[in-house]
Amino acid sequence: MNLVREHIYEKFTEDSNPIKDLGIELYAHRNFNTREDSHEYLYKILPILLKINNPKSIIPPDSYPGILVNEYYQILFKYCNKYFSIKGTSNGCKFFPLSFKNFILRKEK
Repeated sequence: MNLVREHIYEKFTEDSNPIKDLGIELYAHRNFNTREDSHEYLYKILPILLKINNPKSIIPPDSYPGILVNEYYQILFKYCNKYFSIKGTSNGCKFFPLSFKNFILRKEK
């Protein structure tokens, strides 16, 4: 095995969280008690996960068919189904696009 890099030359401040800043914690399984809890976490990581500045940018204009922009929907769907467990839901879908869209709209008021 070849060593790719021995050191990470990244500057962190005392207030920073290197694990979070590097996005490492994104790819760990998460258990949530409610759908609302999963939306809160997802909302917090959107800028890192989707490389966007504004969470509202995943919501299409009124003329666009669909609840979320398809490119973002696909990423979120795969991510949630791979890394999320929500108490009281079956082993099926763990991403709820309509309720997440409404969550974003409430947060962005």
